Amino acid sequence: MLLNMLLKQIQYRKGLKYCLEWKGDINMIEWPNGKKVAVSIAFDVDLELNWSESNRLDPGHIVHMSKGTYGAKQGIPRILNMLDKQEIKGTFFIPAYNAEVYPELIKKISRRGHEIACHGYHHYGISERTYEDDNKMLEKCEQIFMELTGQKIIGFRPCGEEYRDFVVKLLLKRGYKYMSFRGDWDGPRICELDGKRVPLVDLCSDVFYDDTAYDYYIDSPPARYGIKSSSEQLKIWSDEFDGMSTECGKVMDFVIHPQFIGRACRVNMLGELISYMKERGAWLATNKEIAEWVLNQNGF
Repeated sequence: MLLNMLLKQIQYRKGLKYCLEWKGDINMIEWPNGKKVAVSIAFDVDLELNWSESNRLDPGHIVHMSKGTYGAKQGIPRILNMLDKQEIKGTFFIPAYNAEVYPELIKKISRRGHEIACHGYHHYGISERTYEDDNKMLEKCEQIFMELTGQKIIGFRPCGEEYRDFVVKLLLKRGYKYMSFRGDWDGPRICELDGKRVPLVDLCSDVFYDDTAYDYYIDSPPARYGIKSSSEQLKIWSDEFDGMSTECGKVMDFVIHPQFIGRACRVNMLGELISYMKERGAWLATNKEIAEWVLNQNGF
């Protein structure tokens, strides 16, 4: 127990050092066609793993687990139809385990033209793992997604947003172009390795764009959050977009969960938000498109 606590403290300090030492300023980047803000409608397809790997609830409890299944059966089909109606593409960060459980659903997401990105294999923190462990994990995930969709994975969002000091080196080795971490910045950043800028983008996100801050429902503490109505959620996100639009080079990288946002009223709300942002100069793009634009603008 004590050793684990010490390891977590070391990992925290390394992650903090990474944030404090970052020097690259690309705040003035210009988005395509004079668009004001880059917006990625990105989904974390956690489904049942949100409960079975949380260590908070009994994973055998059918009521709890059914909340995750709802995301696959009802949430994602509604989301795909809404995205089609809006004529935009999203990014789906998927734990590879869920791709094995729901292969036809993952194929459908890919066939509809959306980006598939990696969200680990299972959905739990892996701060005690090594470079070799994560290399094998990513290799396994990439193979699963390639066999199902034919897509080469170039984006990674860790479960729990845990940062390890070797992650930049590992992702570069495996040919990734971006990672999606929560951070201290409203725009993209070019990662550094050994003091040099490298062709890997960190698309900083924030709990502000995580729908669980507004719609995460659960039957028992300590994980019960206050639920906001869909109209309140729309107002919060549209206000944030308006604020971002007054500055340059900003990114809104959403962290949306089909098992929560997939309720009918909230999918409708998300569609309204997308319409609102499109009408006011947003560049609606996948994480891949945003990362490739940033790399191109920075000479990579």
